[in-house]
Amino acid sequence: MKAVILLSGGMDSAICIALAIEQGFEPYLFHMSYGQRTEKRELKSVINLAKHYGLNHPERVLIVTDRTISYIGGNAITDRNIPVPTDGEIIGVPATFVPFRNAILLSYAVTWAQVIEAEAIYFGVVDGERSRYPDCHKEFIESYQLAVDAGIPDNRIQVITPLYYDTKREAYECALRLNVPLELTWSCYQNENEPCGKCESCMARAKAMDL
Repeated sequence: MKAVILLSGGMDSAICIALAIEQGFEPYLFHMSYGQRTEKRELKSVINLAKHYGLNHPERVLIVTDRTISYIGGNAITDRNIPVPTDGEIIGVPATFVPFRNAILLSYAVTWAQVIEAEAIYFGVVDGERSRYPDCHKEFIESYQLAVDAGIPDNRIQVITPLYYDTKREAYECALRLNVPLELTWSCYQNENEPCGKCESCMARAKAMDL
């Protein structure tokens, strides 16, 4: 069985590689560079993770460059004129929300999954993001699965969110159990050399690891 892994280069998506392997799937890694602030550093993590798991072959890794999201802007991830908020500054949907990005990423993944006859797509969203990121909601995932079922003939592709109900701490413990090389991953929203330690993603990672 084959599974496409949506791989950002972060902790949760790296865990998805290990979980897919544990659950009997051959992982195929999908990553998109879309003009995000940490684009180069994320890509480095993707390449290093692919090497670590022995997947650094053209047929097993698909890296797409699409600047459309960046051109549209309107979010702190791709627009350098919009500051990345710290966790304590965030009320409601944060400036780091990239509108409908997950749908775009999943669409690429579904297209590839159909062509290579994969049975699953692993997507590392978690319920802890529910109140802030609308396209991480369970309703969104379930609705997207219905769209895949309707849009792909004789569909066999399942969108799997194995960490959805885990806390960040539980995800970290899963990573330790599966020997995921977290030192190869990157979580910071705004820096590519050293983690800023102040953005929401950095703070969530540090809290999970008791740093």
